[in-house]
Amino acid sequence: MHEARVVADLVDKITEVAKENGTDHVDAVLVQLGAMSHLTEELFLGQFEVFAAGTPAENATLDITRADDPFSPAAKDVRLVSVVTSVELDSEQQK
Repeated sequence: MHEARVVADLVDKITEVAKENGTDHVDAVLVQLGAMSHLTEELFLGQFEVFAAGTPAENATLDITRADDPFSPAAKDVRLVSVVTSVELDSEQQK
């Protein structure tokens, strides 16, 4: 299923961002669905929950918006707009 691959790739990117920021937890994710994207917010959310399980994105607040320009070159895309992380250091890292 094409939609599943799109969401899985997005979760991989979110995991990469978390790693680059030195954290294993993502607080929030903002995603924009293109105006002509076949993904609905509900389908995206369901797929996201499946693919985010066990990753830094698990339990992240997910904000999904839909673009309104059907003529945009990105009208069929799913775009990762932002990832909010908080660096959590354990006592060993603070020494």
